[in-house]
Amino acid sequence: MNRTIQTVMTLALVVAVGAALGSCNIVGPAAYIIGGQPKVDAQYALSDRPTVVFVDDPENILPHRSLRRLIGDKVSQELMVRKLVTITISPADALAVAGRERFGEQMPIDAIGRAVGAEQVVFIDMVSFSLSPDNVTPRPMGACQVKVIDVTNRERLFPTADDGLRGASGYPVQVAMRPVSLERYRTISSRHQINEQLANEIADQITKVFYRHVPRELGRNLNPPR
Repeated sequence: MNRTIQTVMTLALVVAVGAALGSCNIVGPAAYIIGGQPKVDAQYALSDRPTVVFVDDPENILPHRSLRRLIGDKVSQELMVRKLVTITISPADALAVAGRERFGEQMPIDAIGRAVGAEQVVFIDMVSFSLSPDNVTPRPMGACQVKVIDVTNRERLFPTADDGLRGASGYPVQVAMRPVSLERYRTISSRHQINEQLANEIADQITKVFYRHVPRELGRNLNPPR
C-alpha cells in the first residue's frame, strides 16, 4: 500500500476512534495519542552560575546521613546532564562546611555557598521522610522545601512573593511512591534499598522544579503491586 495513503488512513482511524470515545465521554486517551501528554513548566529558571546543592536536615528526618549526600549528588548530576547549569560544586563540600558550626548556631546558607566557591545555592530543607504513613502500610513518602539563594547578594531568588508563596519557607516538593510488598518492607537490607529509592525520587522531583517536564508516566499508578 502506498505510504501516503496508509498514513491518511491511520490518521482517519485515530480521528474516528476519538469521535467514538467522545460520545462516551472518554476522549482523554485519544487526545493523548494526537497531542501527547501535556507538560508542566519549570517553576524557576536557574542562572548559569557555579552552583552547590545543600541538603539540610536539622531534625534528623532522614534515617541515614548518607541520604543527604545521595539527594545532593543526584540533583547536582541532573542539573548538569540537563544543562541547567554548567558548574556544580560537590554537595559533600557544603556538608563538610556546615559541619563546622559552633555552639549549635546554624551557618547562614549564603555563607556555606561562599565557603565552597558557589554563587548560588539550591537549598533543600527536609520536611518528612517515611517508608510507611502508619507504620503498617508500606508506602514510601517524603517532602521537602526548596529555595534558591543568591550568594553574592545574600538574597533569596526563589520562591518570592511574585511566585505566590509570600512568607513560605520554600517551594514545596512532595513524593508518594507506589506501595511496596510486605516482604520487602520486613528486612533491613530491603528497607535500606527502599530508602535510597525514595531519596532518588525526591531528588528527581526537586530537579523537575527547574525544567519543563511530563509530570508522570501515563498509567504509572494504574496497577500498583499488591
